Amino acid sequence: TSPVFAAIFALLFLGERFGVGTLVGIALVLGSLWYLTVQTERSVPQRQETAVTAAEGWGGGRVRQGILLSLLSAASFGMGHVVRKAALASFPAAPFGAAVSASVGLTVILALTIREGRLGQLLHENFRDIPVYFVAAGLFTTAGLVLQFVSLQYAPVYIVSVLTATEAL
Repeated sequence: TSPVFAAIFALLFLGERFGVGTLVGIALVLGSLWYLTVQTERSVPQRQETAVTAAEGWGGGRVRQGILLSLLSAASFGMGHVVRKAALASFPAAPFGAAVSASVGLTVILALTIREGRLGQLLHENFRDIPVYFVAAGLFTTAGLVLQFVSLQYAPVYIVSVLTATEAL
């Protein structure tokens, strides 16, 4: 749903316009998500040994909280696309923008970890032997972030958002 939020935020904050096809696409995404949610609700057993306890059931507080947090995450990613495009309009340096974004993310995560008193544990558990695959994944993720910034210089937010959101497929 982050592309849906990105399209709406781009319309509201950047004045980007989109056509009927985009509106149909948004309707299809939202309709499909509703359908999948209803089908999942029907297929989840009443008793299940997962995070959703039998007492809470599918409609329990944990699942609803998870759905709300997922929607907030999607809205944050969507707004991130809009803010990136706005930033690039005033300072068109995609690699620098990607570096600032990644640095801010790292700083926030480290600050929260320090606040919880878990920095030593985090460093001890995760940085003794860094697997080469994590380094490679970091390089590819960095390339993806830089390319996302560059693509926002050439294409509307609602297109870039949809194309980058399909990375999980």
